[in-house]
Amino acid sequence: MIGLKFAARSTPRFQSLFWRPFSRTSFTLKSKAKNSTDVEEINPSAILKDVDTQFQSVLDKYKKKITEIKLGKADPQIFNKLKVRVENGTVPFTDIAQTTLKGKFLTITVFDPKNSKRIISAILGTNLNLNAEEDPKNPQLLRVALPSTTKDLKEKQAKELKENFNIFKASSASIRAQVLKDLKKVRGSADTLRKLLNDIEKTHKNYTEKLTNAYKEAEKSLK
Repeated sequence: MIGLKFAARSTPRFQSLFWRPFSRTSFTLKSKAKNSTDVEEINPSAILKDVDTQFQSVLDKYKKKITEIKLGKADPQIFNKLKVRVENGTVPFTDIAQTTLKGKFLTITVFDPKNSKRIISAILGTNLNLNAEEDPKNPQLLRVALPSTTKDLKEKQAKELKENFNIFKASSASIRAQVLKDLKKVRGSADTLRKLLNDIEKTHKNYTEKLTNAYKEAEKSLK
């Protein structure tokens, strides 16, 4: 088996988030003789499929993060993790209300009007600096005015985009490094391994370019 001279140590911080071992279809068990022990040989197409799936997962997660950053406080899911104190304890916000974005307001539909003031109090208790107000004509509707877009806000969003780009780019590199490390443990012809390594490098480069393009497009949209 050829050596993987450019294999690098993966970064644990990112490996735990995105890396998963090859599926069993990535290998085939073969025996040289009746008395020999089984050795694992690679299935290049299955390995490439696994690698591609994991790189795509990183890209999808980054695109989702981009959407969250660009929406900021205008994200209809901003209150989804909020806990609201009710008569019999505390319940998730999503159990008693739902939020939609309408123009420059978040509109909260409260399933039971008796929980409206409780939701208002819960929102005030967060560090979001947002205030919910009841609709005078409908106590089941709450409106949350969104802050105006400012230069400072755009600069903050641009900073978050770059920070997250670096994190997800490192995640992709971590997957590549772990793949190369794992391939040291399998057997195959020199030509097969050389081609597989080349294909993995091309795949990694392709997804790195996709991450970069997603970042640049998001950054441009803030200007």
